[in-house]
Amino acid sequence: MDETGGPRESVKVVQASIKLGLAEVVNVVFGVFYFILVTRLFTRLEMAALAVMTVITNLSAIILSFGFHEASRKLLPDYVASGKDGEVRSFLQITWVVIAAASLSLAALVFFLAEPVARIFFKGYGYASLVRLMAWGIISNKWYETAQHNLCALQKFNEMSLTQILSYTVVRIYALALYFLSGIQGYLAGLITGQALLSIWMVAVTRAYFRVPPERKRLSSLFRFSWPFYVNEFVRYGATQADSFLVSVFLRPEVLATYYVVKRFADYLESYVNSILKPLFPKMIELTRSGQESLGKMFFKASRYVSLVNIPPVVLMLSLSYFLLDIYGRGKYLSGLPIFLILNGGMVLHGYQVLCGGAVFVAGRPVDTARMEILQCLVSLVLIVFLTKLTGVTGAATARSLSRLTAILIAWLIGKGLFPWRFDWKGFSGILAISLVAGLVVVMLQWYQYSVIRVCFYLLIGAGLFGLMARKLFTEEDRSLLREVFATVGRVVDWRKA
Repeated sequence: MDETGGPRESVKVVQASIKLGLAEVVNVVFGVFYFILVTRLFTRLEMAALAVMTVITNLSAIILSFGFHEASRKLLPDYVASGKDGEVRSFLQITWVVIAAASLSLAALVFFLAEPVARIFFKGYGYASLVRLMAWGIISNKWYETAQHNLCALQKFNEMSLTQILSYTVVRIYALALYFLSGIQGYLAGLITGQALLSIWMVAVTRAYFRVPPERKRLSSLFRFSWPFYVNEFVRYGATQADSFLVSVFLRPEVLATYYVVKRFADYLESYVNSILKPLFPKMIELTRSGQESLGKMFFKASRYVSLVNIPPVVLMLSLSYFLLDIYGRGKYLSGLPIFLILNGGMVLHGYQVLCGGAVFVAGRPVDTARMEILQCLVSLVLIVFLTKLTGVTGAATARSLSRLTAILIAWLIGKGLFPWRFDWKGFSGILAISLVAGLVVVMLQWYQYSVIRVCFYLLIGAGLFGLMARKLFTEEDRSLLREVFATVGRVVDWRKA
């Protein structure tokens, strides 16, 4: 946004959000139908293997991060805005050299320790070949993640949107084709090689920054800046992914498979919301030069934006909970319905957690972010350990949802002195109310008469009802922004003023 928080930069942010959001909508819609097929084809053990690779690659991504991804979000937008191409070039080249060398080393270690690692996750023998294959996934996953972070920091949202679509559609179709040829090993190999190819393409997009060697003296200064973020990565892992790790280590693969399937829906929502909000933070970093008041104005507008993009899809997912688990795996995962409701219910808070944490990251020092992440992690771990011991896998899901609320409170306590925090409570309450009404209608129609075809019709009724009620919430500023960004949608919304 500009210094006054005017609409010009708002439009740029929303346009970037639309690109990423539409890409994520495509991915989610495709993923829903694709995952139906996968859950019906895969045995529980094969689904558990997919979950184990996710746990291994996610944990390895944290170990290999070195804080570079967060540092890129903090430094690169300002470098680009200031025309410091040399700084951008040095940052990208140094981080890639370090990450490439470290990922190859860690993958080799896991490859040679495949047998004991397999016994930890699969609780038996004969799975070492799967773990050796997953070791290659450590490399491809980390390189893909690094390239994605760089595109975001450089604000190359067109390329980023295309990559997301290719990763969630083409790569998965390719992996499924290999599954029919060689089972779960073929499927995992397809995911790994597909990600590797996309990583190479994303690096090629930024190839202009790799033509001149970097200055070696910048390596030490980069590590000094990024190490607090590195600590934060481990802390964040404990706060957000410890539930999956504990379930995979301490429970049988069959239980892990059910948890993985149920958690996948929350992951869809999380990925969608994260993509929508990514363009906000580079602009907020640029806005730090304009003072606290400008940041406060943007935060207020962003809170309304979060309500609109976060709440409706979460309530929709909850209203379809039984239907989704019924069609996934032909009902063999229906035992996970309580976990589904807990995990996805907590997703109502996710957008605000991202916004508040991002605000502290933008306005504060690295040490402020570190304090926030450490406190969030400690609270989350206490909740996970206590509730998991008390109620098992349901407790792990409950802890995951409660930790989102505590994360928001901690971010507010640390960040309230950085700039004026004003939240659009009116927008939140209005959007929540109409979402609940539409969702309740969908639930009651299913209770009255249930079938797969009818539920699709009920969904259209709920969406139409939400649209009719939502028009009354749009302010004149909302309509003006919509007219600039979505000319056609703006005319529809402005057809009959509230």
